[in-house]
Amino acid sequence: MVYFTDSDLHFSGNGYDFTLKNVVAKDRQSKFSIGTYFGPTKFTIPQTNYGIGYFFKNNYILTLGLDHMKYVVQRPQEVAIFGKIDGSGLPYQGIYNGEKITIDDSLLKLEHTNGLNYLSVGILRADNLLKKIKSLGGKMELILREGVGAGVLIPKTDITLLSQPRNDQYRISGFGISANTGVEVLLFNHFFIRAVLKAGYINLVSFNASPKSSGKGSQQFFFLQPGGQFGWAFYIGR
Repeated sequence: MVYFTDSDLHFSGNGYDFTLKNVVAKDRQSKFSIGTYFGPTKFTIPQTNYGIGYFFKNNYILTLGLDHMKYVVQRPQEVAIFGKIDGSGLPYQGIYNGEKITIDDSLLKLEHTNGLNYLSVGILRADNLLKKIKSLGGKMELILREGVGAGVLIPKTDITLLSQPRNDQYRISGFGISANTGVEVLLFNHFFIRAVLKAGYINLVSFNASPKSSGKGSQQFFFLQPGGQFGWAFYIGR
């Protein structure tokens, strides 16, 4: 599950240049099934996180991760609009200065659902809270983790704007920064399961809005992502 703050959506292209204020968006949850979440051809359908880490120093890990989030602008909703729409044949023509407008299918359908892909590198610190309990003999560790990261956004933006032809393409569209904390249980030095809380800022500087009008969109928002992970730890040269 991911929570997003409201954002201002700006669109510009041939015949329009306008901003929709404080637009509400939510994530999209996929119903759990083994086939959907673990099937080799369906693993991109649900919201999932992938990551790999390397201990380059005691307690410090270099990480590479991909957060595959789902972002859906809610319809219908009423927002304020600023700017102009004056292109030939476009609906909603006029000059706007804060008037209310309803986001419906004829105005805007916008989803980053395949997905809002945040590819990041980061540094993470890990501390074993049970290190002094020698009776465990390394069979179990309780690890506190905290880290920071930064990276690029590569969303596949599914958008229909002003009833123009639909766009649905991958594109490097912006950047993000994030911080995370979590608790991990490591069993027998290999298998781990962890609970993680990640928060971050995303700036989509430019995403495709319409192939017909050379339209572009932009937005920025914060996100909060609680989650769980499991995996296997490998040791090289040990």
